[in-house]
Amino acid sequence: MIHTVLHLICKHAAQAWKFFNSLSFSFVQLVGTDHCTYNSTQKALGIDDFRKIPNGNFQFLLPKENRRENASYLGHNGVQESGQISVTKFVRVTITE
Repeated sequence: MIHTVLHLICKHAAQAWKFFNSLSFSFVQLVGTDHCTYNSTQKALGIDDFRKIPNGNFQFLLPKENRRENASYLGHNGVQESGQISVTKFVRVTITE
């Protein structure tokens, strides 16, 4: 499983373009925010010990100007600004998958 932390990948325009391109061609198939990036099998690891559940990213450790809500950033920059991701793809990778 590959985990992607959006605010680090999208720090530079060229990296953001690669990320949005990966989404548009389905190389990246799911985008989660904070503690929503694990599936039910991974969540089950924590039945006896919650510390075994995979963490999300710790945005509170970032400088205030770098904090972003991932889905909001993705929608604004990937759909509205660059047009690299369709609205349908945005909904699929952030909500329905």
